[in-house]
Order: sequence, then structure tokens, then C-alpha cells
Amino acid sequence: MQKTLIAFAAALVAVPASATILTFNVQGGVSDGKLLAQTYGDRATTSPDANGHSYGFGSEGTTANVVVDYGTTGEVPALWTTNYSGLTNVYYNEVDGDTTLTARFTADAGYDVRLFGFDLGAYFVNQAIPGLRITDLATSTVLFQTGSTLITNAAPFSFDFSSNPLTGSQLELVIDLTGLGGASDNIALDNIRFGQALDVPVVPGVPEPGTWALMIGGFGLVGGVMRRRGVATVAA
Repeated sequence: MQKTLIAFAAALVAVPASATILTFNVQGGVSDGKLLAQTYGDRATTSPDANGHSYGFGSEGTTANVVVDYGTTGEVPALWTTNYSGLTNVYYNEVDGDTTLTARFTADAGYDVRLFGFDLGAYFVNQAIPGLRITDLATSTVLFQTGSTLITNAAPFSFDFSSNPLTGSQLELVIDLTGLGGASDNIALDNIRFGQALDVPVVPGVPEPGTWALMIGGFGLVGGVMRRRGVATVAA
């Protein structure tokens, strides 16, 4: 029985993760200021997909059970071709003076989203942002956040969580653009690498053989004491 439980737990843990890389190569090509289609990144399994959008795929595979949404009320998700820290085809918020740049990842029931990393770029000049946060919306848990961060135009600022992916059933990535004013659209996202995995329940530990022996031995001792107490009571 012990071997069966251990094998079952190992099989669950061994279910492979999968990863999609959002390169923002949308159907019809990218032009400066082009609006970002909300279908980009949804249930990505091929490149190009049925909508004509293209992606990169990590060694882990694809994301058939995750949909992606861009922006919140007031944001206008758009694309730009170049000059953001050397990145090509990026996602930014077109609205000057807006305070956020947002992407959300939602997994189907029984699955989790796993965020492996992303790049931030700055348009033509260095630009500091007040910070960013990544939240599991299902539990309202902030999984990662930073304070003021300088994004240089010389090279992208890369965040890498591959050794410990940020995981939840619905993840929200928010770049804080507060105070940037007309330069708020000078910050962009690219190469968002995310994945999916089965939402595996925690399997309780199975006692080792030695532990079982101690437990059984203990039960025997307790039984012996109870029997002796019973005999003593009758004799009295």
C-alpha cells in the first residue's frame, strides 16, 4: 500500500509544466500604435494559431488551458515595433498619463498559471517606474512586488522566476506608471513567459516502515496494559 501511495504522489508531481512566450507578433504584423487584440495569447498551442498570431514556446510545451487579458478600465493596450531597450514588438499602454500597464492570466478549472518571467523596456531614454506587483487574484495574495526600478534604454530589464515560478489560478501583472505623466507610454512589456500545470492537491506523507512498526508496537503495549488493568480489577 505504501508503494502504491508513493507512486501515485510521484505521478502527480511528475505532470509536466508547459510554457508560452508572448512575443507580440500578432496577425497581420505589428505597426506602431496598433491596438493589441485580446485574443493574443489565448490557449496557445501552435504558432501561428487559428487567429494568425505567433508565439515562442519554451521547452516545457504549450498553454491550451490559459487565456490572457490585457489592460483594465482606462488602459488602451497597444503595440510598438522598436526602440524599447532593443526589444522588438512590445506591448504598452497607449494612454498618456495613465497609471498602470496590466496583463492577466486565467487558467481553466483544475489548472494553475505559472509565470516564468518577462522583459521591461524603456523608449529611447532611461525611465524609472514606481514599481510593479504580481498578484494571485483567486486568493488576493501578492506573490511578488518591487519598489522603484530603473529601466534603461540600453538593455531590457529582465525578471526571471524560472527557478521558482509564480503560481496561481489567476495571475495579474501590473506595472505601476504613477507619476510618469506623458512618459507613461515609454514603458513596455515583452517576452512574457508563462505556463500551466495541473492544480495538484497536496498528498499527505506516508509513514515509513519503522514508523508503522513503532505505532503497531505502541498499540500492542496499550492493549497489554488495558488487559492487565482489567484482570487486576476482576481479581480485586
